[in-house]
Amino acid sequence: MKRLLSTLAALAALVAAVPANAVGLFPGLPIEGGASYCAGYSVYNTGNTVPGTLPTPNVCSSTVPAGTTAFSGNEVVVIDTYGLVQDSSGSTSVPPQSQLVGLIQLGQGAFVNDASTSTTLTVACTTAFEYISGTKTNPTYTFCASPLQGQKFTIIQGAGLTTGITLAAGSGSTCLPSCGAKTPATAGLTYSWVYNGTVWYEVQ
Repeated sequence: MKRLLSTLAALAALVAAVPANAVGLFPGLPIEGGASYCAGYSVYNTGNTVPGTLPTPNVCSSTVPAGTTAFSGNEVVVIDTYGLVQDSSGSTSVPPQSQLVGLIQLGQGAFVNDASTSTTLTVACTTAFEYISGTKTNPTYTFCASPLQGQKFTIIQGAGLTTGITLAAGSGSTCLPSCGAKTPATAGLTYSWVYNGTVWYEVQ
């Protein structure tokens, strides 16, 4: 009997630990783009005082509000770093064990719907996706002036673009292959870049 009780107690402890491990280090936080959810339940509704009725079980006692509806491009996440790193001069050093990384460096950020008719635009450094929905004739888009290392950027052509687009690197940066005119203008056609060193590398 004692062995059975010990086994049941161990199983109960294991089941209780699974949800805690699943939510990681930050339980009870809103989910980006998600609805609110219940973060905890009470066994009984102690507020039910109607004579002759039983209390209601499994009532939500803690509700997490809905998350923000879209990325702003200012978000950061925590990462752990391991081993040596090498800078542009070839020097190696031991990085901090934990540091912040901008979400924009991981390929996410603000989704900008450019519905204007302007033909000269500078992309904000928080923009990950620029969708051209406005009617334009050969617009020129200049990349972010102070990007982060590893930052990614994608431009998406919409149906209102009747000609190609011209791309220009921000001050102090270059493109590889070179920036300039991109044709043809096809709805849904995308171009993507990643920033490394001082160069925007076209990857798509």
